[in-house]
Amino acid sequence: MTNFYKRLLAPLALLLMVSTVSFAQTTISGKVKDGSNGMELAGVNVIVKGRVVGTITNGKGDFSLKVSDSPPLTLSFSFIGFKTQEVEITNANTTGLEINLEEQTLLGQEIVISASRFEESILESPVAIEKMDILAVQNTPADNYYKALGNLKGVDVATSSINFQIVNTRGFGSTGNTRFVQLTDGMDTQAPALNFPIGNLNGPSELDVESLELIPGASSALYGPNAFNGILLVNSKNPFEYQGLSAFAKMGVNHVGSDADYVNGPSPVWEGALRYAKAYNNKFAFKVNLAAMQAQDWHGTSTVDREVGRTPAGFTSTENGGAGNPGSDLLHSMGDEAAINLAIFRFSGSWNTFAGTSSPYYNNLYSDGSSALAYSNAGDLPNSVVSVQPYKEVDLIDYNAKNYKANVGLYYRLNDKAELSYLWNAGFGTSIYTGAQRYSLKNFSIQQHRLQLRADNYFVRAYATLENSGDSYITEFLAKRTLDYLSEGSNPLWNNQTTGVTGYLLTYAAEYLRYLNQAGLAPGEIQTLSEAQRIQIQQDAHLFARQRTNSGEYNAGNGVIRPFIPDPSSAEFQSAKSKAANGTVPNGPRFNDKTNMYHTEGQYDFKNEIDFMELQVGGSFRMYDLNSNGTIFDDGTENITIKEYGAYVSAGKWFGDRKFKLSGSVRYDKNENFEGRTNPRISGVYKLNENNSIRLSYQTGFRVPTTQGQHIDLNIISSRLLGGLPRYEQKYDLVRESTTGQPLSYTGESVQAFRNEIFASGTVTPAAVAALVPVTSFTPVKPESVQNIEVG
Repeated sequence: MTNFYKRLLAPLALLLMVSTVSFAQTTISGKVKDGSNGMELAGVNVIVKGRVVGTITNGKGDFSLKVSDSPPLTLSFSFIGFKTQEVEITNANTTGLEINLEEQTLLGQEIVISASRFEESILESPVAIEKMDILAVQNTPADNYYKALGNLKGVDVATSSINFQIVNTRGFGSTGNTRFVQLTDGMDTQAPALNFPIGNLNGPSELDVESLELIPGASSALYGPNAFNGILLVNSKNPFEYQGLSAFAKMGVNHVGSDADYVNGPSPVWEGALRYAKAYNNKFAFKVNLAAMQAQDWHGTSTVDREVGRTPAGFTSTENGGAGNPGSDLLHSMGDEAAINLAIFRFSGSWNTFAGTSSPYYNNLYSDGSSALAYSNAGDLPNSVVSVQPYKEVDLIDYNAKNYKANVGLYYRLNDKAELSYLWNAGFGTSIYTGAQRYSLKNFSIQQHRLQLRADNYFVRAYATLENSGDSYITEFLAKRTLDYLSEGSNPLWNNQTTGVTGYLLTYAAEYLRYLNQAGLAPGEIQTLSEAQRIQIQQDAHLFARQRTNSGEYNAGNGVIRPFIPDPSSAEFQSAKSKAANGTVPNGPRFNDKTNMYHTEGQYDFKNEIDFMELQVGGSFRMYDLNSNGTIFDDGTENITIKEYGAYVSAGKWFGDRKFKLSGSVRYDKNENFEGRTNPRISGVYKLNENNSIRLSYQTGFRVPTTQGQHIDLNIISSRLLGGLPRYEQKYDLVRESTTGQPLSYTGESVQAFRNEIFASGTVTPAAVAALVPVTSFTPVKPESVQNIEVG
């Protein structure tokens, strides 16, 4: 345990030392029945208000509990589908108590805590709130209760894969919502290196969920940074109140009706879970939850061309028997993200080495092996973007979706007023995440450890989130690396001259120039051809470079040549893929991320000291410990941490015999890299009658830039992604001039204009140089904010 985490636990140790032990003074027993038919009710929650003492009724509806305090006391009886009932206890030894519960027939009476951090009914909530109780969780029509969140008002669930869902509310729909906070038993479930919740990959199964509360709006005034457009609270079952053994098993099928190229017939989907909880003498309780899910994930099969705009003039689609777009970037094909304009080959050292090298293949194409250079130097290569021949996603990504979860909770009641608990949540498995790229989250794990001291009027908790990327990788990167390995000497055509360059691109250029040579054109005479002839030569070269015979080998008319792109089932491909899978970014496709997050917070409710109003205060401290070993962040040689502090006060008061409630809260947060921010909220609720109310609220939210937004330093081959803090502008001299007085960096748009001018003219012209726009200023990344006015 780190010294820092020991400091997180210090507040808990202090409260434990001041806890006192007392002896039972009041004994209460009785029976709970259904008021409509007199049947005994088993599993009814019996709680002493203002205490952590409670129990459940047995199979005959009987209960018994002991309380250390003397009467008067208030017992609360609650059960699914029945109206909560409270009973005043005035005698120290109360036996034979008979409670008849009435069925719940009115909507809007559910108790929630997320909106104000006070217990209140939904009708009295100061903001919009949606809730799923135990019945809603168990009766969801979806295969998983988490997916059923999409049925709530104002909620959208984005699905990246069969076991990876992201909740979105009030705009900003995405597959990685950094403006949404999800708390499970008070723990933020974000992946520390991503800063957004990872769905239910490490959350409780439906057997252990008591309720879900969702606020579709800004909540930073109570919950701090990133509660920008919504917050979700997942509450699990306390083993004192929910005991016994429960289990479920589900099975279904997907891929029904798919063709053989997609999945070979229907595929099973199964999920199962087991929960066991037990309490002893109303002092100690534990629970154990195990869950497992396996399925063949949905396959990405789309052939949509994301770069259809760069199709050369005159090219026809493959659907019409044409060559298609040689510069295509198909949505679910990998490797064609690497593309280059052939006109720039003349400036490439790799091309000059390749085209100027004599080989058996080139001697059959030209009378002189160096003729290729003469053609390209004359500007005969077309001004056309060509991408690498790709592999299908199915050949590269892991579609065997798995999710194994474990949850262990230990609960000890120090006395009637304080409960100490330890909770461990863990999720392991394989999934797919779709962001800017397709990520195979293979053998990942995320664990959370929480220690909490809770009473009726305060809590202190500390927890750690430990992330491990396992064997996760960038699928597009794996494709590019596999293609590189396939062209590194394995094909005798290139005579080991194509290290790091895919053979297809060179083949395309070589074939194009060979057609010019066969047409009897000297270098520089391409303009004598008609536009239709030039287009035909391009298409023929493109088709030759990509075609493969049934045997998996090329036949160029001058002998059998091994293919540039081997069949995915071949041993050569599998060997290259295995080699390519090794190594971490930027030298390989894998991540090496073990970023952690540590958080401690506390809250105190003055309800025992103040009775004319509601008043709460709280505070929190959080630290991100970035540990990607240089694969994501700039932490290859130094440790990077990010610290955040926050404090809040919340108050509320009823007026006019509980007809009108005015409430408000204000919170201050400080991230070490940004200025502190104050977020207020004020609201009013007017009760027209028992079942109708009107509310008006003003609330604010803000989002701190993500850990990547602050500190990413990632080489993705074609570019480098940099964090928005000033240190990265300084590290790479983004706005400074070199010793010669020339700018060191230019805007991306102007660099593209520079390239286009070179491609069109075949040389570096004054117009190309004039197109470059130097970077003259740097605007650091900063938090974003939102203000909401809501009537409901």
